[in-house]
Amino acid sequence: MRGLTIGVTLGVGMLLLAGCGPKKEELPPLEPVDTAAATMTETPAPEPPPLPPGPRAKPVATPRPPVPTPTVTDTPGAVPATYTVQKGEGLMAIARKFYGNPARWRDIYEANRDKIANPDQIREGLVLTLPPK
Repeated sequence: MRGLTIGVTLGVGMLLLAGCGPKKEELPPLEPVDTAAATMTETPAPEPPPLPPGPRAKPVATPRPPVPTPTVTDTPGAVPATYTVQKGEGLMAIARKFYGNPARWRDIYEANRDKIANPDQIREGLVLTLPPK
């Protein structure tokens, strides 16, 4: 089988080398190309007619959800009485934010022990009671 494949391959190769294909003179002449027809331009779409005068619809404003704000006392720099946990926050981040010391997370945990099962996993939206400084 292998010998047959080699023989056919060599036979085809010899035919091509011997010039059994069409000669340049035997090829049909090329027809000239009409350049005007070959160059196509797009016609722009007609513009829509102008709108009649009258009242225009106002864009509808998308309502934004309210941002929970902590309850703040009147004393500047004071810690709010409550705080709503935001997405991605933990007790250490909240302690750093309000007390300037992440180690105060334990104080927040102790004040909210009834609401927090695991201090490492607090959920977004949980309202925490914050102890005073």
